[in-house]
Amino acid sequence: MRRLSLCVALVCLLAACSRPGSVPPPNAQQQPPAITITLLAFGRSAALEAVVGKFQRTHPDIRVQVEYAPTDTRPRLSYLTDRLRRGGIDVVQVDNLGHALIVQGLLLPLNDRIERSRLDLAPFGFLLNGLSLNNRLYQLPLAIYPEMLVYNPDLFAAAGVTPPPADGWTWEQFRETARLLARGEGENRVWGFSAPVVENLVRIHLQQERDEDATAATTPDELASALAFFGRMLHPDRSIPPVEPRDWQNPGLVTLARNDFAEGRAAMSLDAVPFGRYTGPTFRWEVAPMPSPSGRPAAEYVSAVSGAIASASAHPAEAWEFLRFATGPEGAVVLAGAGELPAYNTPTVRAAWFARTQPPPRSTEILFKSIWLAVPQVDPDAPSTAAAFNNAVNRALTGQVPTP
Repeated sequence: MRRLSLCVALVCLLAACSRPGSVPPPNAQQQPPAITITLLAFGRSAALEAVVGKFQRTHPDIRVQVEYAPTDTRPRLSYLTDRLRRGGIDVVQVDNLGHALIVQGLLLPLNDRIERSRLDLAPFGFLLNGLSLNNRLYQLPLAIYPEMLVYNPDLFAAAGVTPPPADGWTWEQFRETARLLARGEGENRVWGFSAPVVENLVRIHLQQERDEDATAATTPDELASALAFFGRMLHPDRSIPPVEPRDWQNPGLVTLARNDFAEGRAAMSLDAVPFGRYTGPTFRWEVAPMPSPSGRPAAEYVSAVSGAIASASAHPAEAWEFLRFATGPEGAVVLAGAGELPAYNTPTVRAAWFARTQPPPRSTEILFKSIWLAVPQVDPDAPSTAAAFNNAVNRALTGQVPTP
């Protein structure tokens, strides 16, 4: 009887231990709580949010909290400096302001972490140039926004003009093509070329001639050459729509009040990828190589979205896991599928780009073959020559074209 009572007591004890709220056995393993890191970004992006979502699904032990900077942040460098010094940021979008933050000790070097993780840097190509200081890499590019020549094949066909050659063309060939495409008058006018920011054509022309940023110590002779070309397209070709000169009371880039290309009133345009607003059932567009002095494909500058780890990060190891994922091969596939052009260029990424629900034109293959160079890092202490450059652009807009 005593033996039966002991057995009943033992069964009751085991049942009590198995009920909810009971103390688990000593050898049971508990899942540690997820570590939260904060990402400081500029502007909401569906592609970035897709990367964050994918990362958290594959890394359940790390939670990413995105803090968006105010959309009217000016100047951005002052905002970043102040926000990083206040702490609480782990990963930060620095873009072309990295050097100014590095010299203030606000970013962590990445070399050791890259080596330990065996992240292959080759697919970044030339985009890493300029992102280092004293042979230490502090930033990695996430996505790029190249300014590319887009064209409307229907308007080319209507004018009987041969589409731009895929293997490259010269600036004079581009100018002549724009002249042949321009036709009609008034509201029925179709322009050969129209860009939302009109002086970008001049800037790219100068970049190719000088192989550096057009606004850095540009000489009068260099400006004269580029603006003479630009001015001839305005006067007498009339292949570019007239634009009012810059209002010096409201400085900034000269922009068109309308988008002639998106409205089907221009055969070619210059804009940044992705060209999301050009897609649709009634509008076709293709990508053409940027003209160059030699007619061969030339290296082009692109605006890059770059990320870094804040030196005050409370979780630098977890911050690196996210930065490596977002900028490397895994995040690049997510970005490409979401319609952004990743900085990490591999065949797998290209396949994801063309496998989207609304595939982009096949001509965008050129985006994966071009030689991209990151826009030079900003030196906030360097004297600006933008005023002289903008004044010269205004002279071209009003027909006061200098002679080389």
